[in-house]
Amino acid sequence: MKLTRAETRFLANLFTNITAGWVGVIIITPNFSDLTQFEDVTLLIFNLVSVILFSGFAIRMEERLK
Repeated sequence: MKLTRAETRFLANLFTNITAGWVGVIIITPNFSDLTQFEDVTLLIFNLVSVILFSGFAIRMEERLK
């Protein structure tokens, strides 16, 4: 299925906004919880991996528009 230009732009912007939210979570979470539990650290690592992944998706979709 080929996406139209508008759909590609929408998805790129959506991925960018999701990434910004995850970066906010990574910055804010350590201030409100103690990171002594393994689950908390695992969640932060998952958020960091998600930021990298979705940033890559957004960049790739923006490149597709050119």
